[in-house]
Amino acid sequence: MNFRTLREHLGPLWWYAALMFAVSRMGDVVNMAIGLWLVPRFVSPQELGALLPVMNFSSVYALPLSVLLLPAPKFLNVFASRGEGGKARTLLRDVMLATGIYTLLMVVFIFWTGDAVLLRLKLADRRMLWPVAGFAMVTVIAPVLAAAQQAFKLFRSTLVAGCALPYVRLAGMLACLPLLGGLGYLLAQFGMGVAGLMIAGGAVWLTLRKMERRESYRVHWREMMWYALPLVLITVAGRLQMTVEGMAVRQRLPEEVSAGYFFVTMFGAIPTYFIGAVTPFLWVLISDKFERGERTEGLMWQSLAFNFTVGGMVTAMTAFVAPLVFNLPGDWPWKPYAAYANYVWVMCLLNVIRSGLMMFTTHETACRRFGFMWYTVPASLACCALLYVLPGWAFFRPWLPRTFWAWADARIHFSLNVFLGVMLATSLAALAGMAWQLRRRARQR
Repeated sequence: MNFRTLREHLGPLWWYAALMFAVSRMGDVVNMAIGLWLVPRFVSPQELGALLPVMNFSSVYALPLSVLLLPAPKFLNVFASRGEGGKARTLLRDVMLATGIYTLLMVVFIFWTGDAVLLRLKLADRRMLWPVAGFAMVTVIAPVLAAAQQAFKLFRSTLVAGCALPYVRLAGMLACLPLLGGLGYLLAQFGMGVAGLMIAGGAVWLTLRKMERRESYRVHWREMMWYALPLVLITVAGRLQMTVEGMAVRQRLPEEVSAGYFFVTMFGAIPTYFIGAVTPFLWVLISDKFERGERTEGLMWQSLAFNFTVGGMVTAMTAFVAPLVFNLPGDWPWKPYAAYANYVWVMCLLNVIRSGLMMFTTHETACRRFGFMWYTVPASLACCALLYVLPGWAFFRPWLPRTFWAWADARIHFSLNVFLGVMLATSLAALAGMAWQLRRRARQR
């Protein structure tokens, strides 16, 4: 069987997923080596637990523009699918102009409010605000270029980025970590983000040069607004949950625990190395089929089956392997945190569940359906409330019955075990909602 026959047999989704899987494996080894060996060698335990929250918090600053640009990915794809390249070109120009203006204002605002952020992350080095601003800039621009890549089906540039960026990251880490520690890690991460923007931006620019002249898309404004409205709540809740999870562990638990959580997160990401090969191509292929009036359920079910089968096997494996890895003979950076080894499989399971939810919601939004928001948004907000509000519940003591307070205070002890339990329980609740919606839809046919 030659490559052309194999490509036709697999279809676009699984062909590009297989290519992404192939080019990303060495990159995964590089990323694992950076996260599990190189970073702990040069970053102090006090800073280690702050690295992920710093990067996640940047998305909060990018949230207003992200909300404004919610219709852009969909309608870039719509215009491209209909052969209306002039409208796609005009939309992308307007998006990039708004992004540039917002980025300048956002950087000023970050340095104005930065001290409050550093206080909550238990950091004193104000230089950390520079990578926070950098990550916020990347968070604003990257989705725009990624949407353009998907709309114009520039999958080769996605593959190039998947192959090259881990080595860019490694070079940045080797140059910055020994000199700057945690700040060097963040600067190297930012450098990788800029390299990704350059690859995506170059591919999009070469495509735009070949397109027809710009054309107004004003007649679609009402349609774009109605598409974006349901996504506002979903986007705000999702960004808030991502930020609160990392910050709550860093702020509410001891620094040693947040450092252990760093390693749990690194090992717990292993299932995404396999599952992540599908996600860069799923949305655009489903959206394209939907806009052409073709059936899309097959791609959704194939993706979900792949996610839970492969992810489930990897999760089961880590339940047995992680304690052995954390207790390997030798001076391994993660060995002082061996007590957290049994949390790795929980993080793997959490990533598998959330990947399945993401694949389903990707399918639904591509098909202009938003019924899932009635259970995903409450689950995200409940997770935020339980993680961030309850550990500070002493604030409510004057308003609670004294007997109840004494009983609860003697029994409630917040720990990483409780925090991960909250994340898992709320994600399972959203997964149950997804299963109910799919079953109801099947009965209606």
